Formats: sequence, C-alpha cells, structure tokens
Amino acid sequence: MKQVIGRFAKRIGMVCHRFMEITRTDGFGRAFKLGLGYVGRVLNPDKSEDDFDRAWKVNTSGRTNLWHMSIDSPNGKFGTAYTPSDPAWIGKTLARLSEDFSTFNFIDLGCGKGRVLLVASNYGFRKVMGVEFAAELVKAARQNLRASGIEGAEVIHEDAANFCFPDGNLLVYLFNPFSAKVLRPVLSHLAGRNGLQKTYLIYVNPQHASLVDATAGYRSIATIDDEVSARIWACP
Repeated sequence: MKQVIGRFAKRIGMVCHRFMEITRTDGFGRAFKLGLGYVGRVLNPDKSEDDFDRAWKVNTSGRTNLWHMSIDSPNGKFGTAYTPSDPAWIGKTLARLSEDFSTFNFIDLGCGKGRVLLVASNYGFRKVMGVEFAAELVKAARQNLRASGIEGAEVIHEDAANFCFPDGNLLVYLFNPFSAKVLRPVLSHLAGRNGLQKTYLIYVNPQHASLVDATAGYRSIATIDDEVSARIWACP
C-alpha cells in the first residue's frame, strides 16, 4: 500500500510541476487546456493506429504523457511526453551523414514505444539500442521489437542522465525527450568518451540546441529546417 501511495504522490508531483511550468511559459489558459486533455486521455486512452503501425503490426502511435507512468527517478518531472517520430524525419537526418553505419551503434535516448528503433534497424547499424525510464514504455517498446522480429536491438530501462554510453562509434538520437536538466549530464557523459571514436548527436525538435552549442566538444555539422527542425553535431 505504501508503494502504491508513493507512486501516486510522485505522479501528482509530476503533474503539478508540469502544470506550473506550462503556466509560467505559456499562460494559465494553455496549461488548463492541456490539463483537460490529459484527464480525457486518462479516462479514455488513445488507441489510434497509423499506417506505420499497420504495416509493421506494432503499436507505436499516439501521444503518451509521462504523468501516469511508473518512473523510479527524480528526473521524471523533466521528461516530455512520448510522441512518435515520423520515419521520414529519421531518414532525412541520417542522409546527412556519409558514414558506413555498420560500424556504428545507434542509441535512441527516451525511446518511448520504440518506433525509431524499428526504423533504424533498416539502416544496417551494428546494434540498435533504446534507453527509456518509464516502465510502461519500456514494456511496450520491447513488445514492439518482438512483434516485428527485429534482431540485434534492445531496450534498456534506465534514466538517460545515468546511462553509460558503450565503446565504439555512436549515433545518438534525441526527439526532445527531456529538459536541459537531463540533457546536461547526457552531453557531459557523451563528450567524455574516448576521442578516437566517432560520435554523432541528432537532435530533432532541438529546444535546447543552445546548450549543445555551448558545451565543449560539440561541433555543429548540419541543420535541417523542413517539416521538422533538427540539428546534428559531431563529438569531437
């Protein structure tokens, strides 16, 4: 019972923190409207399916807020809702890199239900990895990988701020999964790897791009401003 109450209290805290944050940046009206939408989704969960899910026979569509998820991390309040990436976005960003992806590990931080992992599996990466701190999303992503028959891919249940990047060439993908509070240690850990290894950071909807630009060791190499905005950095 104490654990249930503790999880409930944590979720309430996350909701209140997010409501205050939106009120401060976008006003009370916007926060109230989003709050009503959240209540509606809790009472009537979105089970919509899109063409990608139908083709792959998986469930990766629909926006999923973190407020009612099981997150055993103080950084839960700094995460953003899961929204699936458009496969075309992934292709456009990867097309900017002239690399042999078979020598790279692909890592999606805040992988949600795993759509990006499914798409990345078609690009010949050495290994595809997802990192996610919401238990329900970890379970969904693993189920989607099994359903699609993808091999050489895994989902790690971990807070991105604490994740230890593996050795070897890396391509790290972010779809604005968290605030600067979490992004800062992620950038530090990534930049602290062996400099002889290649590292690329793809940041879609880069709301905290200025933080990456200001972090030592990151060199901006591409900007995409089409249907979606994205930045790519090399490190070093």
